[in-house]
Amino acid sequence: MKNNIKLTTWLVGSLLTFSACTDLNVDLKSTYTEYPDSEIAKEAKMAGLYYGFGGALGRRYMEAALLSSDEFMAVTFGGNWYDGGNYIHSSLHASLPGDAHVDWAGDIPAAITKCNQAIFDLGGEDENNAEQEALIAPALAMRAFYHFIFMDTFGATPKLDHLIGDSEAIDRSPRSEITKFIESDLLRALASGGLKEDVDASTYGKPTKWMAEALLAKLYINWAGYTCDDVATYDPSMTNS
Repeated sequence: MKNNIKLTTWLVGSLLTFSACTDLNVDLKSTYTEYPDSEIAKEAKMAGLYYGFGGALGRRYMEAALLSSDEFMAVTFGGNWYDGGNYIHSSLHASLPGDAHVDWAGDIPAAITKCNQAIFDLGGEDENNAEQEALIAPALAMRAFYHFIFMDTFGATPKLDHLIGDSEAIDRSPRSEITKFIESDLLRALASGGLKEDVDASTYGKPTKWMAEALLAKLYINWAGYTCDDVATYDPSMTNS
């Protein structure tokens, strides 16, 4: 019996030894030292940029925009639909940080940070590199779009044009400065030729040349309002210089 136990133990030990000594040398299939610039690789890098505003787009952004401009008014019936004053606060221009119609504001800087990360990772710091400029064009267009939503809704906002350090604080910039930054990013993206003209399933939910031009047109149409020192002094007769 003891001999059988010893034999079994020896066999198990031998099997473990042989399996542990298996040659695991494998030829390297990839020797990338930098991020590839193929179309698939670019799509993977850009994939997280397009849905940063999706959560608020269906309802809360509409409330922030339309209630505050008196385009519609929310009413209550015997206390129902009061919802902590969320709707009336927007109508009275007395929003609180916890109100649902503005609690999506933090999503925008997070989305812009993803754009900045993609621009940095794809070598977009050098504006003189035509190939890289075309590669990062969608990220530039999305960065402009997110800044526009931020500026159009809240006025003076932070300008996030680089990756923010852990202890770095960014002050709000005047609305006019944000407007000009948005224009700069859109013109840069369009000039690169990196925005597609196709409008089909392949570009659904992504920035195209036409998206950038439409946003630029909206910016120019309202230029006087966006760049005046005090929006309370805006007059329709002001020129869009």
